[in-house]
Amino acid sequence: MPDFLLNFWFDHPPVSGWWRIYLYGGLFLQALLAAWHSPPFGDSPLQAPEVVRHSAPAFYEPAGLMRGFGRWASDSRLLSLVRGLVVAAWIACIIGLGGRWSAAIVALGVLYLHGAMSGALGVNHRWMVPMYVLAVAPLVDLNRDHSVDSWLAAHAAAYPFAPGSGPQIPSGLLRQATILFACYTLFAAAYSKLTQAGPRWMDGETLRFFIGRPKVGASPALKQWLVARPWACRSLSTATIALQLASPLALWRPEYAAIILLSAAAFHFGIWLTLNPNYLPQTWCYALGLGVGSGGVATASPEVGLTAIGMTVLALALGVVAIARIEWWPFTCVPMYGFYRGPAQAWPHDRLLGPRQARQLGTEFRKSGLPYPLGWMESWVAIRIRTGVGQRTLQPADVVKKHWNRLLQRAAAGHFAQIDAPETASPTLAFLERHRAQWVRYLAPAERAQAECWVEFVCRMDAGEAVLAALNLAPDARAGRATGGDDAAFPG
Repeated sequence: MPDFLLNFWFDHPPVSGWWRIYLYGGLFLQALLAAWHSPPFGDSPLQAPEVVRHSAPAFYEPAGLMRGFGRWASDSRLLSLVRGLVVAAWIACIIGLGGRWSAAIVALGVLYLHGAMSGALGVNHRWMVPMYVLAVAPLVDLNRDHSVDSWLAAHAAAYPFAPGSGPQIPSGLLRQATILFACYTLFAAAYSKLTQAGPRWMDGETLRFFIGRPKVGASPALKQWLVARPWACRSLSTATIALQLASPLALWRPEYAAIILLSAAAFHFGIWLTLNPNYLPQTWCYALGLGVGSGGVATASPEVGLTAIGMTVLALALGVVAIARIEWWPFTCVPMYGFYRGPAQAWPHDRLLGPRQARQLGTEFRKSGLPYPLGWMESWVAIRIRTGVGQRTLQPADVVKKHWNRLLQRAAAGHFAQIDAPETASPTLAFLERHRAQWVRYLAPAERAQAECWVEFVCRMDAGEAVLAALNLAPDARAGRATGGDDAAFPG
Protein backbone atom coordinates (compact mmCIF):
# COMPACT_ATOMS: atom_id res chain seq x y z
CA MET A 1 0.00 0.00 0.00
CA PRO A 2 1.58 3.33 -1.05
CA ASP A 3 2.46 5.54 1.92
CA PHE A 4 0.82 8.58 0.33
CA LEU A 5 -2.57 6.84 0.39
CA LEU A 6 -2.14 5.85 4.03
CA ASN A 7 -1.14 9.39 4.92
CA PHE A 8 -3.98 10.89 2.89
CA TRP A 9 -6.73 8.89 4.56
CA PHE A 10 -5.42 8.16 8.06
CA ASP A 11 -2.91 10.81 9.14
CA HIS A 12 -5.47 12.94 10.97
CA PRO A 13 -6.23 13.57 14.65
CA PRO A 14 -8.24 10.72 16.21
CA VAL A 15 -11.94 11.17 16.84
CA SER A 16 -12.67 10.90 20.56
CA GLY A 17 -15.82 9.79 22.31
CA TRP A 18 -16.85 13.42 22.76
CA TRP A 19 -16.93 13.79 18.99
CA ARG A 20 -19.09 10.65 18.77
CA ILE A 21 -21.60 12.22 21.15
CA TYR A 22 -21.47 15.47 19.19
CA LEU A 23 -22.04 13.78 15.81
CA TYR A 24 -24.74 11.29 16.71
CA GLY A 25 -26.43 13.44 19.33
CA GLY A 26 -26.61 16.57 17.17
CA LEU A 27 -27.86 14.77 14.07
CA PHE A 28 -30.40 12.78 16.08
CA LEU A 29 -31.87 15.95 17.58
CA GLN A 30 -32.07 17.60 14.16
CA ALA A 31 -33.73 14.53 12.69
CA LEU A 32 -36.37 14.57 15.41
CA LEU A 33 -37.02 18.31 14.90
CA ALA A 34 -37.09 18.19 11.09
CA ALA A 35 -40.87 18.65 11.01
CA TRP A 36 -40.34 22.16 12.39
CA HIS A 37 -38.35 23.15 9.30
CA SER A 38 -40.23 21.06 6.74
CA PRO A 39 -43.85 20.74 7.85
CA PRO A 40 -46.08 18.90 8.07
CA PHE A 41 -44.05 15.68 8.44
CA GLY A 42 -40.38 16.65 8.15
CA ASP A 43 -37.73 15.53 5.70
CA SER A 44 -35.16 13.67 7.77
CA PRO A 45 -34.82 9.90 7.36
CA LEU A 46 -36.71 9.40 10.63
CA GLN A 47 -39.87 10.87 9.09
CA ALA A 48 -39.86 8.41 6.17
CA PRO A 49 -42.85 6.34 7.43
CA GLU A 50 -45.10 9.42 7.75
CA VAL A 51 -43.99 10.93 4.44
CA VAL A 52 -44.60 7.69 2.53
CA ARG A 53 -47.82 6.84 4.38
CA HIS A 54 -49.35 10.18 3.47
CA SER A 55 -48.27 10.02 -0.17
CA ALA A 56 -50.67 8.76 -2.80
CA PRO A 57 -49.27 5.50 -4.25
CA ALA A 58 -50.14 6.73 -7.74
CA PHE A 59 -47.52 9.46 -7.49
CA TYR A 60 -44.85 7.57 -5.56
CA GLU A 61 -41.75 6.94 -7.69
CA PRO A 62 -38.92 4.78 -6.28
CA ALA A 63 -35.71 6.78 -6.58
CA GLY A 64 -32.47 5.56 -8.12
CA LEU A 65 -31.14 2.45 -6.43
CA MET A 66 -34.46 1.93 -4.64
CA ARG A 67 -36.06 1.01 -7.96
CA GLY A 68 -34.37 -2.36 -7.70
CA PHE A 69 -36.38 -3.20 -4.59
CA GLY A 70 -39.78 -2.29 -5.99
CA ARG A 71 -42.75 -0.71 -4.29
CA TRP A 72 -42.78 -3.22 -1.41
CA ALA A 73 -39.64 -1.66 0.06
CA SER A 74 -41.56 1.55 0.75
CA ASP A 75 -44.34 -0.07 2.76
CA SER A 76 -44.92 2.28 5.69
CA ARG A 77 -45.18 -0.61 8.16
CA LEU A 78 -41.75 -1.86 7.13
CA LEU A 79 -40.39 1.67 7.31
CA SER A 80 -41.79 2.08 10.83
CA LEU A 81 -40.10 -1.15 11.92
CA VAL A 82 -36.78 -0.05 10.43
CA ARG A 83 -37.12 3.35 12.06
CA GLY A 84 -37.63 1.74 15.46
CA LEU A 85 -34.41 -0.23 15.05
CA VAL A 86 -32.56 2.86 13.82
CA VAL A 87 -33.73 5.02 16.73
CA ALA A 88 -32.65 2.37 19.26
CA ALA A 89 -29.26 1.96 17.56
CA TRP A 90 -28.86 5.74 17.21
CA ILE A 91 -29.35 6.22 20.96
CA ALA A 92 -26.88 3.38 21.55
CA CYS A 93 -24.34 5.20 19.38
CA ILE A 94 -24.79 8.39 21.39
CA ILE A 95 -24.02 6.65 24.67
CA GLY A 96 -21.45 4.33 23.08
CA LEU A 97 -23.15 0.97 23.38
CA GLY A 98 -22.98 -1.97 20.98
CA GLY A 99 -19.70 -1.17 19.25
CA ARG A 100 -19.67 -0.98 15.48
CA TRP A 101 -22.89 -2.99 15.22
CA SER A 102 -24.99 -0.08 16.45
CA ALA A 103 -23.22 2.27 14.04
CA ALA A 104 -23.79 -0.19 11.17
CA ILE A 105 -27.53 -0.40 11.93
CA VAL A 106 -27.77 3.40 11.91
CA ALA A 107 -25.79 3.64 8.67
CA LEU A 108 -27.85 1.05 6.77
CA GLY A 109 -31.14 2.19 8.28
CA VAL A 110 -30.62 5.86 7.49
CA LEU A 111 -29.58 4.96 3.95
CA TYR A 112 -32.71 2.86 3.47
CA LEU A 113 -35.11 5.35 5.03
CA HIS A 114 -33.67 8.26 3.08
CA GLY A 115 -33.98 6.30 -0.17
CA ALA A 116 -37.56 5.21 0.49
CA MET A 117 -38.56 8.76 1.37
CA SER A 118 -37.00 10.15 -1.81
CA GLY A 119 -39.72 8.46 -3.85
CA ALA A 120 -42.35 10.61 -2.16
CA LEU A 121 -40.32 13.75 -1.50
CA GLY A 122 -37.92 14.08 -4.41
CA VAL A 123 -34.36 15.29 -4.12
CA ASN A 124 -33.36 16.01 -0.51
CA HIS A 125 -29.80 17.29 -0.54
CA ARG A 126 -29.46 18.53 3.01
CA TRP A 127 -29.24 15.03 4.51
CA MET A 128 -26.84 13.64 1.90
CA VAL A 129 -23.55 14.51 3.67
CA PRO A 130 -24.80 13.27 7.09
CA MET A 131 -25.93 10.05 5.41
CA TYR A 132 -22.48 9.57 3.88
CA VAL A 133 -20.68 10.39 7.15
CA LEU A 134 -22.85 7.95 9.10
CA ALA A 135 -22.04 5.30 6.46
CA VAL A 136 -18.29 5.63 7.13
CA ALA A 137 -18.59 5.79 10.95
CA PRO A 138 -18.92 1.97 11.44
CA LEU A 139 -15.45 1.50 9.92
CA VAL A 140 -13.79 3.11 12.92
CA ASP A 141 -14.01 2.52 16.66
CA LEU A 142 -15.61 5.55 18.31
CA ASN A 143 -16.30 3.91 21.68
CA ARG A 144 -12.78 3.86 23.12
CA ASP A 145 -13.65 6.53 25.68
CA HIS A 146 -16.72 8.23 27.12
CA SER A 147 -18.82 5.19 26.27
CA VAL A 148 -20.85 2.50 27.95
CA ASP A 149 -18.80 -0.08 26.03
CA SER A 150 -15.52 1.09 27.60
CA TRP A 151 -17.07 0.97 31.07
CA LEU A 152 -18.55 -2.50 30.58
CA ALA A 153 -15.31 -3.80 29.09
CA ALA A 154 -13.45 -2.63 32.18
CA HIS A 155 -15.84 -4.54 34.43
CA ALA A 156 -16.51 -7.67 32.36
CA ALA A 157 -13.62 -9.47 30.70
CA ALA A 158 -15.85 -11.33 28.24
CA TYR A 159 -17.80 -8.28 27.09
CA PRO A 160 -18.31 -8.83 23.31
CA PHE A 161 -18.23 -5.16 22.27
CA ALA A 162 -15.05 -4.18 24.05
CA PRO A 163 -13.38 -1.23 22.28
CA GLY A 164 -10.34 -2.30 20.30
CA SER A 165 -11.57 -5.86 19.75
CA GLY A 166 -12.35 -5.39 16.05
CA PRO A 167 -10.33 -4.28 13.02
CA GLN A 168 -8.12 -1.35 13.95
CA ILE A 169 -8.87 1.46 11.50
CA PRO A 170 -7.56 4.85 12.71
CA SER A 171 -10.53 6.98 13.65
CA GLY A 172 -8.94 9.95 11.89
CA LEU A 173 -10.35 8.41 8.72
CA LEU A 174 -13.75 9.82 9.69
CA ARG A 175 -12.33 13.36 9.64
CA GLN A 176 -10.93 13.02 6.14
CA ALA A 177 -14.10 11.31 4.92
CA THR A 178 -16.19 14.19 6.27
CA ILE A 179 -13.98 16.71 4.47
CA LEU A 180 -14.27 14.63 1.28
CA PHE A 181 -18.07 14.58 1.35
CA ALA A 182 -18.34 18.25 2.29
CA CYS A 183 -15.91 19.37 -0.41
CA TYR A 184 -17.52 17.10 -2.97
CA THR A 185 -20.94 18.70 -2.56
CA LEU A 186 -19.39 22.18 -2.75
CA PHE A 187 -17.28 21.43 -5.82
CA ALA A 188 -20.06 19.50 -7.59
CA ALA A 189 -22.40 22.45 -7.06
CA ALA A 190 -19.93 24.81 -8.74
CA TYR A 191 -19.37 22.38 -11.59
CA SER A 192 -23.14 22.09 -12.15
CA LYS A 193 -23.52 25.87 -12.26
CA LEU A 194 -20.65 26.36 -14.69
CA THR A 195 -21.76 23.56 -17.02
CA GLN A 196 -25.44 24.49 -16.97
CA ALA A 197 -25.13 28.29 -17.08
CA GLY A 198 -21.48 28.97 -17.88
CA PRO A 199 -19.43 31.86 -16.44
CA ARG A 200 -22.43 34.17 -16.80
CA TRP A 201 -23.81 32.56 -13.63
CA MET A 202 -21.45 34.87 -11.77
CA ASP A 203 -23.16 38.03 -13.07
CA GLY A 204 -25.47 37.80 -10.04
CA GLU A 205 -28.77 37.78 -11.95
CA THR A 206 -29.51 34.11 -11.28
CA LEU A 207 -28.90 34.52 -7.57
CA ARG A 208 -30.95 37.70 -7.60
CA PHE A 209 -33.85 35.89 -9.27
CA PHE A 210 -33.92 33.03 -6.75
CA ILE A 211 -33.46 35.32 -3.75
CA GLY A 212 -36.40 37.36 -5.04
CA ARG A 213 -38.82 34.44 -4.81
CA PRO A 214 -41.74 35.24 -2.51
CA LYS A 215 -42.32 33.37 0.76
CA VAL A 216 -38.85 31.83 1.02
CA GLY A 217 -35.89 32.69 3.23
CA ALA A 218 -35.79 33.51 6.93
CA SER A 219 -34.86 37.18 6.47
CA PRO A 220 -37.19 39.19 4.20
CA ALA A 221 -35.20 42.36 4.98
CA LEU A 222 -31.93 40.84 3.77
CA LYS A 223 -33.66 39.46 0.67
CA GLN A 224 -35.08 42.87 -0.19
CA TRP A 225 -31.70 44.53 0.37
CA LEU A 226 -29.89 42.09 -1.94
CA VAL A 227 -32.49 42.16 -4.73
CA ALA A 228 -32.24 45.95 -4.83
CA ARG A 229 -28.44 45.79 -5.21
CA PRO A 230 -27.25 43.84 -8.27
CA TRP A 231 -23.62 44.50 -7.33
CA ALA A 232 -24.12 42.61 -4.05
CA CYS A 233 -25.63 39.61 -5.83
CA ARG A 234 -22.78 39.70 -8.36
CA SER A 235 -20.20 39.73 -5.55
CA LEU A 236 -21.90 36.86 -3.73
CA SER A 237 -22.17 34.81 -6.93
CA THR A 238 -18.49 35.23 -7.68
CA ALA A 239 -17.51 34.43 -4.10
CA THR A 240 -19.73 31.33 -4.16
CA ILE A 241 -18.03 29.89 -7.24
CA ALA A 242 -14.59 30.75 -5.87
CA LEU A 243 -15.27 29.01 -2.55
CA GLN A 244 -16.80 25.93 -4.14
CA LEU A 245 -14.04 25.49 -6.72
CA ALA A 246 -11.34 25.94 -4.06
CA SER A 247 -12.94 23.52 -1.60
CA PRO A 248 -10.91 20.41 -2.64
CA LEU A 249 -7.79 22.15 -1.30
CA ALA A 250 -9.04 21.18 2.16
CA LEU A 251 -8.31 17.53 1.34
CA TRP A 252 -4.61 18.12 0.76
CA ARG A 253 -3.91 21.21 2.86
CA PRO A 254 -5.24 20.77 6.40
CA GLU A 255 -4.46 24.40 7.18
CA TYR A 256 -7.06 25.38 4.59
CA ALA A 257 -9.74 23.01 5.88
CA ALA A 258 -10.84 25.28 8.72
CA ILE A 259 -11.07 28.32 6.44
CA ILE A 260 -13.04 26.48 3.77
CA LEU A 261 -15.41 24.66 6.13
CA LEU A 262 -16.12 27.75 8.24
CA SER A 263 -16.71 29.75 5.06
CA ALA A 264 -19.04 27.01 3.84
CA ALA A 265 -20.94 27.15 7.15
CA ALA A 266 -21.44 30.91 6.70
CA PHE A 267 -22.46 30.23 3.09
CA HIS A 268 -25.15 27.75 4.21
CA PHE A 269 -26.40 30.19 6.83
CA GLY A 270 -26.82 32.77 4.08
CA ILE A 271 -28.74 30.23 2.00
CA TRP A 272 -31.13 29.69 4.88
CA LEU A 273 -31.67 33.43 5.32
CA THR A 274 -32.38 34.12 1.65
CA LEU A 275 -33.14 30.94 -0.31
CA ASN A 276 -34.81 28.68 2.31
CA PRO A 277 -32.90 25.33 2.32
CA ASN A 278 -31.66 24.58 5.82
CA TYR A 279 -28.27 22.87 5.56
CA LEU A 280 -27.70 22.63 9.31
CA PRO A 281 -27.39 18.80 9.23
CA GLN A 282 -24.57 19.09 6.68
CA THR A 283 -23.00 22.06 8.46
CA TRP A 284 -23.12 20.15 11.74
CA CYS A 285 -20.80 17.53 10.26
CA TYR A 286 -18.23 20.16 9.22
CA ALA A 287 -16.91 20.42 12.78
CA LEU A 288 -15.37 16.93 12.44
CA GLY A 289 -13.06 18.29 9.74
CA LEU A 290 -11.71 21.13 11.85
CA GLY A 291 -9.21 19.03 13.79
CA VAL A 292 -5.58 20.02 13.32
CA GLY A 293 -2.43 18.05 13.84
CA SER A 294 -1.47 14.50 12.97
CA GLY A 295 -2.73 11.14 14.00
CA GLY A 296 0.43 9.36 12.92
CA VAL A 297 0.92 7.07 9.94
CA ALA A 298 -1.42 4.08 10.05
CA THR A 299 0.06 0.65 10.58
CA ALA A 300 -0.24 -1.31 7.36
CA SER A 301 -2.71 -4.19 7.65
CA PRO A 302 -5.19 -5.89 5.32
CA GLU A 303 -8.06 -3.95 6.89
CA VAL A 304 -6.28 -0.61 6.57
CA GLY A 305 -5.23 -1.34 3.00
CA LEU A 306 -8.72 -2.37 1.88
CA THR A 307 -10.22 0.67 3.56
CA ALA A 308 -7.80 3.01 1.82
CA ILE A 309 -8.52 1.41 -1.55
CA GLY A 310 -12.28 1.49 -0.95
CA MET A 311 -12.26 5.15 0.05
CA THR A 312 -10.12 6.01 -2.99
CA VAL A 313 -12.56 4.23 -5.30
CA LEU A 314 -15.44 6.07 -3.64
CA ALA A 315 -13.69 9.42 -4.14
CA LEU A 316 -13.12 8.65 -7.82
CA ALA A 317 -16.75 7.55 -8.20
CA LEU A 318 -17.93 10.84 -6.74
CA GLY A 319 -15.75 12.63 -9.27
CA VAL A 320 -17.48 10.71 -12.07
CA VAL A 321 -20.89 11.60 -10.60
CA ALA A 322 -19.99 15.30 -10.63
CA ILE A 323 -18.46 15.36 -14.11
CA ALA A 324 -21.21 13.22 -15.68
CA ARG A 325 -23.85 15.20 -13.78
CA ILE A 326 -25.52 12.10 -12.37
CA GLU A 327 -28.60 12.62 -10.22
CA TRP A 328 -29.46 9.07 -9.19
CA TRP A 329 -30.04 8.24 -5.54
CA PRO A 330 -27.89 7.83 -3.44
CA PHE A 331 -25.65 9.97 -5.65
CA THR A 332 -26.17 13.61 -6.53
CA CYS A 333 -24.40 16.13 -8.71
CA VAL A 334 -25.91 18.96 -6.60
CA PRO A 335 -27.58 20.82 -9.50
CA MET A 336 -29.44 23.34 -7.32
CA TYR A 337 -29.81 26.89 -8.63
CA GLY A 338 -27.57 26.01 -11.56
CA PHE A 339 -29.74 27.15 -14.47
CA TYR A 340 -29.28 30.71 -15.65
CA ARG A 341 -32.10 33.10 -14.83
CA GLY A 342 -31.43 36.66 -15.81
CA PRO A 343 -31.70 39.49 -16.00
CA ALA A 344 -34.15 39.12 -13.15
CA GLN A 345 -36.88 41.35 -14.59
CA ALA A 346 -37.13 39.03 -17.62
CA TRP A 347 -38.12 36.05 -15.44
CA PRO A 348 -41.26 36.77 -13.40
CA HIS A 349 -41.85 34.46 -10.45
CA ASP A 350 -45.60 34.10 -11.01
CA ARG A 351 -45.71 33.37 -14.75
CA LEU A 352 -43.75 32.86 -17.96
CA LEU A 353 -43.42 35.64 -20.48
CA GLY A 354 -44.64 33.49 -23.35
CA PRO A 355 -44.13 30.41 -25.55
CA ARG A 356 -40.56 31.39 -26.41
CA GLN A 357 -39.52 31.30 -22.76
CA ALA A 358 -41.42 28.04 -22.31
CA ARG A 359 -39.48 26.47 -25.18
CA GLN A 360 -36.27 27.70 -23.59
CA LEU A 361 -37.20 25.84 -20.41
CA GLY A 362 -37.95 22.68 -22.38
CA THR A 363 -34.60 22.80 -24.17
CA GLU A 364 -32.86 23.45 -20.86
CA PHE A 365 -34.46 20.40 -19.28
CA ARG A 366 -33.70 18.12 -22.23
CA LYS A 367 -30.02 19.10 -22.25
CA SER A 368 -29.60 18.80 -18.50
CA GLY A 369 -30.27 15.05 -18.36
CA LEU A 370 -31.71 15.49 -14.85
CA PRO A 371 -34.74 13.52 -13.62
CA TYR A 372 -36.55 16.73 -12.70
CA PRO A 373 -36.35 20.27 -14.07
CA LEU A 374 -34.85 22.47 -11.38
CA GLY A 375 -35.11 26.24 -11.22
CA TRP A 376 -38.86 26.31 -11.89
CA MET A 377 -41.35 28.34 -9.89
CA GLU A 378 -44.27 26.42 -8.42
CA SER A 379 -46.76 28.99 -9.77
CA TRP A 380 -45.78 28.44 -13.42
CA VAL A 381 -47.78 25.24 -13.93
CA ALA A 382 -50.81 23.72 -12.22
CA ILE A 383 -53.56 21.13 -12.49
CA ARG A 384 -57.06 22.59 -12.71
CA ILE A 385 -60.46 20.96 -12.31
CA ARG A 386 -63.08 22.67 -14.52
CA THR A 387 -66.79 21.95 -14.56
CA GLY A 388 -69.82 23.74 -15.96
CA VAL A 389 -70.21 25.77 -12.77
CA GLY A 390 -66.62 26.79 -12.05
CA GLN A 391 -63.00 25.78 -11.73
CA ARG A 392 -60.34 25.28 -9.05
CA THR A 393 -56.61 24.60 -8.84
CA LEU A 394 -55.83 21.14 -7.51
CA GLN A 395 -53.27 20.81 -4.70
CA PRO A 396 -53.59 17.23 -3.41
CA ALA A 397 -53.30 16.81 0.33
CA ASP A 398 -51.86 13.32 -0.09
CA VAL A 399 -48.79 14.36 -2.11
CA VAL A 400 -45.88 16.31 -0.63
CA LYS A 401 -46.06 19.77 -2.16
CA LYS A 402 -42.41 19.75 -3.23
CA HIS A 403 -42.80 16.43 -5.02
CA TRP A 404 -46.12 17.42 -6.59
CA ASN A 405 -44.59 20.55 -8.09
CA ARG A 406 -41.69 18.60 -9.55
CA LEU A 407 -43.98 16.01 -11.12
CA LEU A 408 -45.92 18.77 -12.87
CA GLN A 409 -42.76 20.64 -13.85
CA ARG A 410 -41.22 17.51 -15.38
CA ALA A 411 -44.31 16.87 -17.51
CA ALA A 412 -44.48 20.53 -18.59
CA ALA A 413 -40.77 20.68 -19.38
CA GLY A 414 -41.10 17.54 -21.48
CA HIS A 415 -44.06 19.09 -23.27
CA PHE A 416 -42.12 22.24 -24.12
CA ALA A 417 -39.03 20.23 -25.09
CA GLN A 418 -40.92 18.45 -27.89
CA ILE A 419 -43.29 21.21 -28.84
CA ASP A 420 -41.98 21.16 -32.41
CA ALA A 421 -42.55 17.41 -32.74
CA PRO A 422 -46.36 17.09 -32.97
CA GLU A 423 -46.14 13.41 -33.85
CA THR A 424 -44.80 12.70 -30.34
CA ALA A 425 -47.27 12.14 -27.51
CA SER A 426 -47.51 15.08 -25.15
CA PRO A 427 -46.03 14.34 -21.69
CA THR A 428 -48.68 16.56 -20.12
CA LEU A 429 -51.52 14.59 -21.69
CA ALA A 430 -49.78 11.32 -20.79
CA PHE A 431 -49.53 12.55 -17.19
CA LEU A 432 -53.26 13.30 -17.09
CA GLU A 433 -54.26 10.02 -18.69
CA ARG A 434 -51.94 7.93 -16.50
CA HIS A 435 -53.62 9.28 -13.37
CA ARG A 436 -57.24 9.41 -14.58
CA ALA A 437 -58.49 7.33 -11.65
CA GLN A 438 -56.69 9.62 -9.22
CA TRP A 439 -58.33 12.75 -10.64
CA VAL A 440 -61.74 11.17 -10.20
CA ARG A 441 -60.93 10.48 -6.54
CA TYR A 442 -60.05 14.14 -6.06
CA LEU A 443 -63.43 15.35 -7.35
CA ALA A 444 -65.84 16.87 -4.86
CA PRO A 445 -69.41 15.46 -4.82
CA ALA A 446 -70.73 18.60 -6.54
CA GLU A 447 -68.15 18.20 -9.30
CA ARG A 448 -69.04 14.55 -9.83
CA ALA A 449 -72.63 15.56 -10.40
CA GLN A 450 -71.76 17.85 -13.31
CA ALA A 451 -72.42 16.69 -16.87
CA GLU A 452 -69.12 18.20 -17.96
CA CYS A 453 -65.90 17.79 -15.96
CA TRP A 454 -62.36 18.34 -17.24
CA VAL A 455 -58.95 18.09 -15.63
CA GLU A 456 -56.57 20.55 -17.28
CA PHE A 457 -52.81 20.95 -17.25
CA VAL A 458 -52.27 24.72 -17.33
CA CYS A 459 -49.26 26.99 -17.71
CA ARG A 460 -49.46 30.60 -16.58
CA MET A 461 -48.14 33.09 -19.13
CA ASP A 462 -48.40 36.81 -19.73
CA ALA A 463 -51.26 36.29 -22.18
CA GLY A 464 -53.21 34.19 -19.69
CA GLU A 465 -53.40 30.54 -18.73
CA ALA A 466 -52.38 28.27 -21.58
CA VAL A 467 -53.94 24.81 -21.32
CA LEU A 468 -51.26 22.32 -22.37
CA ALA A 469 -53.54 19.28 -22.10
CA ALA A 470 -57.07 18.48 -20.99
CA LEU A 471 -58.84 15.26 -20.11
CA ASN A 472 -62.60 14.71 -19.97
CA LEU A 473 -63.48 12.94 -16.71
CA ALA A 474 -67.08 12.18 -17.63
CA PRO A 475 -67.78 8.43 -17.10
CA ASP A 476 -68.53 7.82 -20.78
CA ALA A 477 -65.66 9.98 -22.10
CA ARG A 478 -62.09 8.93 -22.70
CA ALA A 479 -61.03 11.89 -24.79
CA GLY A 480 -57.94 13.88 -24.02
CA ARG A 481 -56.44 16.73 -25.96
CA ALA A 482 -53.10 18.51 -25.95
CA THR A 483 -52.00 21.85 -27.40
CA GLY A 484 -48.69 23.44 -28.22
CA GLY A 485 -49.03 25.84 -25.33
CA ASP A 486 -49.50 28.93 -27.47
CA ASP A 487 -53.21 29.25 -26.80
CA ALA A 488 -54.41 31.41 -23.94
CA ALA A 489 -57.23 28.95 -23.34
CA PHE A 490 -58.27 25.47 -24.38
CA PRO A 491 -61.75 25.13 -25.83
CA GLY A 492 -63.29 22.43 -23.70
